Amino acid sequence: MRVRVEMACRALPQREQFTEAKQWRTASRSVVANDVEAFVRQDAFPKYFKRFVTYSQGGCDETKFWLEYVAAIGLIAEEEAKKLLKDYAEVGRLLNPLLQRKRRNHCQSVVCWSVVC
Repeated sequence: MRVRVEMACRALPQREQFTEAKQWRTASRSVVANDVEAFVRQDAFPKYFKRFVTYSQGGCDETKFWLEYVAAIGLIAEEEAKKLLKDYAEVGRLLNPLLQRKRRNHCQSVVCWSVVC
């Protein structure tokens, strides 16, 4: 998904490259980066696990916002927007239970993010 967001950002008009595209890229990167950070810190700093998963959830929601925005103003194909929104909705659904977890069961999702995102 992260690669598809990057490709969609590159396809935006030049005037959008430093506004919408930059925000969209940053938000989509933070989903993966914060999930990995949560995983790495969960044993040594358990209280940070929930914090970084929360940041990841926020990045996911922001990514969906920017996706909806660029789709609404016609800068991305409706079909691609629907696919990405569906994928990010699934990521959000997967992140919610992680906020309830306290230990290492989250390992599989990090593999998922690094491959999918």
